[in-house]
Amino acid sequence: MIRPRHSQLEFVQQTRNHKELAAKVKKYVGEDAASQISAQALYVGVQWVKLGGSHLREARMARKAGLVRTVYSKSYYAAYNFSKGIRYLANGVVSLKGDDHQAAPNLPDDLPGRDGISRIITELYACRLRADYDNWSDQGRSAYPMSTADAVKFAGRVAAEARLYVVSKYGRILE
Repeated sequence: MIRPRHSQLEFVQQTRNHKELAAKVKKYVGEDAASQISAQALYVGVQWVKLGGSHLREARMARKAGLVRTVYSKSYYAAYNFSKGIRYLANGVVSLKGDDHQAAPNLPDDLPGRDGISRIITELYACRLRADYDNWSDQGRSAYPMSTADAVKFAGRVAAEARLYVVSKYGRILE
């Protein structure tokens, strides 16, 4: 895993699809150069997975503090960033725009528990939208399709599956 020479954002923008670029570089330049692109892409994908872990820790802290809206928002963003990391690694590309939230449930076919994880991400997204945008004064716990405990638990399940997926495909790189 090699940190990109430039910013991670610039790497993602300039490579567009790191898998396609690495394949072309391998064909025309050689294996070593292609391996460097792949290693830099791995670094970027792992950073999204680590960001998911940060959001999950914050969701747990928010739950202890009784910050209902924050729990739903952070639980979703945990799941979303785990999804973004593994989609980037598996597919070679993710969108850097708001439309990527719609792609969050579109996980790699070889992810164990893929269908269940996709449903969790979709449900957490609905909770996040309500938590972040609805301003109704009567918005209590019954306004959400799941409890804050379940939101954190389900985000933790996404985390566990995503970490296992990354480690099994790419080795012990999440320490």
